[in-house]
Order: sequence, then structure tokens, then C-alpha cells
Amino acid sequence: MTEENQKKLYEHFLKTEQKERAEAVLVVYPNFKEVEQETKSKVKK
Repeated sequence: MTEENQKKLYEHFLKTEQKERAEAVLVVYPNFKEVEQETKSKVKK
């Protein structure tokens, strides 16, 4: 899975309130922490 796909998956799960799945994406891709911070700031706006 590419980083772009990870980002889309993570954002989709956050937007659809599927926190457990969003967390699972992070567990599978530990290098994803910086994207998580970026995404959370985008979602809140």
C-alpha cells in the first residue's frame, strides 16, 4: 500500500467516525505518525 493510499484510508476512517480502523492503519504503518498530525489538523478545519 502506498503512503497516498494510507492517507486516504486514514482520512476516510476519521471522517466516517471509524476511530478503531484509523488506529489500525497507524498500527500497520508506524511511519504514519507525521501524517496523522497533518490529517487531524486538516479534519478539524
